[in-house]
Amino acid sequence: MVFKKDEPSKGHQGDAAVVASPGPLPQAPPTPKSRVRNSVNFSLFLPLF
Repeated sequence: MVFKKDEPSKGHQGDAAVVASPGPLPQAPPTPKSRVRNSVNFSLFLPLF
């Protein structure tokens, strides 16, 4: 059950990562706060799925 749920989750995560990677990267300025915020958001998004 865990494996089955993990499989689709990973796929969705990959898609989200690809879409979020190019988006906030160029848009976000070269500030450490922005990077930390993205890290926290990704960390929270990972367990959510």
